[in-house]
Order: sequence, then structure tokens, then C-alpha cells
Amino acid sequence: MIINGVELEYDFFDLEKMKKHDEALVELQKANARIMESESDPYQKMTAQMECIERFFDILFGHGSGTAICGSNNVREHLTAFRELEEEKNRQLDECRQMAKAIAEAEVQHARKPAPAAGKLSVPAPELNRSYEDIVAGIAERAKDESAR
Repeated sequence: MIINGVELEYDFFDLEKMKKHDEALVELQKANARIMESESDPYQKMTAQMECIERFFDILFGHGSGTAICGSNNVREHLTAFRELEEEKNRQLDECRQMAKAIAEAEVQHARKPAPAAGKLSVPAPELNRSYEDIVAGIAERAKDESAR
């Protein structure tokens, strides 16, 4: 991906990098909340927010990368850099979801299907539905027939 003219590589499929990103994002959000509560000067707020975004990139890509990616004291460049990284993250995660969906929807071609339940057999099988008493009575009746022969 290219962010503000800087070519970067970040694999959000890598669980360690995904975790690192999420932890850095939580830190960024907490710092931003503190800035919004404590700073009264709007220029100080924006300066502190830009520093937080740079620190966020430093955590992900290494020391000094925040300055290289975000450049000058331009608020738009900082916010654009953050937005572009998050868009790339979302693109990669959507790709991951599609792959997982393909696994879930894949059909096994030659799998053995389970035998149907007794009530769903196409050929009637009354002996499966008979009670113990019916079975004993049937045996006794067959015994009578055989002895009569």
C-alpha cells in the first residue's frame, strides 16, 4: 500500500500484526480522548492529535515512520494517512472474511451421507416402528404356524 507517497507493507492476516494494530488503535483513541478533554487551545489539540497519529504509525512500522508517512504539520495529511491505513485494513479483512466464507460454503464431493431416519425411509419398514409386545406376538404366531405344519 502507498500512504502519502510512502510504500508500506502491513499484513493484517498476521495475527501478531493484527493485535499490534488493535492495541495501538486503542492507545490512539485513549490519547485522543485525553487531548479533547484537557486542551483548550484548538491548535494545541490538533498538534497533539497529529503527534498521536505519528506515534501510532511508529508503533506499527517502526521509529520515525510516523514522521516519514505523515510529513509536515498538515492536519489533512495526518488524517488521510490514518484513513488510508484503516481502509487497507478493512480491505484485507473483507478478503479474509470472503476466504472464510468460501471454506464454510465448500461442498465435499464424495462424502458419505448419513442414513435417513426410520420415518424418512422410502421403503416402509414397519418392524422399526413395532413395540416389544408386537414383536413377541409375531414370534409366537410364527412358532404356531411352524408347529402346525
